[in-house]
Amino acid sequence: MEISDLVEQTVTTWSAERPDIDFTAMSTALMVNLLVAKQLEITNQHMLELGVTLGEFDVLATLRRHGKNGVLMP
Repeated sequence: MEISDLVEQTVTTWSAERPDIDFTAMSTALMVNLLVAKQLEITNQHMLELGVTLGEFDVLATLRRHGKNGVLMP
């Protein structure tokens, strides 16, 4: 199911149950949440193709950003 279809179905169902409530904000928040989840899934797949997890990439990027002589504390 497409993200937009899932959002529309959710809002339609809620609107039928509670026609007195405006679900515009919920629609926007749900859309953003689902898009972020999808983007993380895609990013994680690309990272796995490179042999690292997203968490490992974050650590490597932090170390690289601080350079050879950078000092990091745990």
